[in-house]
Amino acid sequence: MKSILKVALMSLVLAFIVRETHAAEFAREVKLGVGGAASSRLYKDLKNRKRYTPFPLIQGRYGRLFIDGLSLGVKAIDYEGFSVDYKVARGVNGYEASDSPFLEGMERRKEGIDAGLDVTWWSPVGGFSMSGLVDITGEYDGGEVSLAYMMPLELYHLALVPSVGGTWRSAKKVQYYFGVRPDEARSDRPAYNPSGDISSFLALNVEMPVSPRWSLVAGGKAEYFGCDVRNSPLVHEDYVLSAYAGIIVTLL
Repeated sequence: MKSILKVALMSLVLAFIVRETHAAEFAREVKLGVGGAASSRLYKDLKNRKRYTPFPLIQGRYGRLFIDGLSLGVKAIDYEGFSVDYKVARGVNGYEASDSPFLEGMERRKEGIDAGLDVTWWSPVGGFSMSGLVDITGEYDGGEVSLAYMMPLELYHLALVPSVGGTWRSAKKVQYYFGVRPDEARSDRPAYNPSGDISSFLALNVEMPVSPRWSLVAGGKAEYFGCDVRNSPLVHEDYVLSAYAGIIVTLL
């Protein structure tokens, strides 16, 4: 029931903003490309300790509507460096018991679909962003909030955007993905009921134009988790490293 109410509320918000699209400056942009990503994984004894994933690069905007990778949404405000976006995004967590011998006997943890908003302000001293997301599928009924500072830089033909920030994850989200229920416990995997967690991260995104329409893109992120994730009997690392690279073409 909660998930249905969340979906309905988000739908009403999106519908209202879409109705007001004619009042905004009309914008069109389409970028397509291909790339690949690699990341380390937190859980113990996984058959694949690192995840390698080819993926399409998709960025587009039509009026207030936008798509950016796994996210799609509506720009509620976009004015002189200040923006507020409502969005829906697919989660990237989750595992199955068959992923690792250590996870045998654990119930599957599914990826959720999250909805929320991004608030970004670009000032003379850099960019500040806040993102809030909540699960709307009822998988874990939790959410997260991220804060970040970004500083765009130019180096020769490279556009660099380093960033630093942190993410708070609710107790329900941490319990779902990193907790162990009493009926899942065993001698080497005790029951574990964590609280909310705060992680910190460093990231870098890079874009290098190779022609008026084509660009190479790449990036990386290092995220260090708090004690409620680190102390989980399911994990073997305190951090996750991830990187991606690709090529993208501007069509519109």
